[in-house]
Order: sequence, then structure tokens, then C-alpha cells
Amino acid sequence: MSRKKMILKLLTVIVGTVIAAFGLDIRDENLKENETRQFMEISFRDGAVKTTGTDIDKLLPPMSRFGGGNRAEKKQGVIAKLLGFFERFFGIG
Repeated sequence: MSRKKMILKLLTVIVGTVIAAFGLDIRDENLKENETRQFMEISFRDGAVKTTGTDIDKLLPPMSRFGGGNRAEKKQGVIAKLLGFFERFFGIG
């Protein structure tokens, strides 16, 4: 296994462990678990949480975009939690 693949695999394990241990509320927010873990792995790898585009939308549970469900409010709340989690743990190590 190449060094790069080993580092990426280790990063995946570390991010998964940190998410589980320190409470990024994937289940409480009803986020898609695999997509959220992958999003955070990429964020830690790249050194930033991407809040523009459709990446965050892919994490959200199915909701109507047309009235009801407060999709925009939910999205902003999730972004705030992802950023808080990232800022808390980025740079440790």
C-alpha cells in the first residue's frame, strides 16, 4: 500500500472516531451518515469546510424545497455545526 493510501486510510479512521467520540450529531440531525463522514474527511484533508455549492445539500435528509420543512434554516444550522466541529478539531495533531 502506498504512503498516500495509508495516510488517507488513517485519516478516514481518525475522522470517523472523532465524529463518533465527540458528537457531531449525524443521527440527531438526521444527516446521511456516509456522506457526512466523507464530507468531513475531505474537509480535514483540504483544510476547509466547503459551504457553497451542493455538497451540504447531499448531507441533508429529504425535504421539500418548496415550502414547509424550513430547508434553508436546517441547512444553515447544519453548516454551523459542521464548521464548529471542524474548527474544534482541525489542527490537532
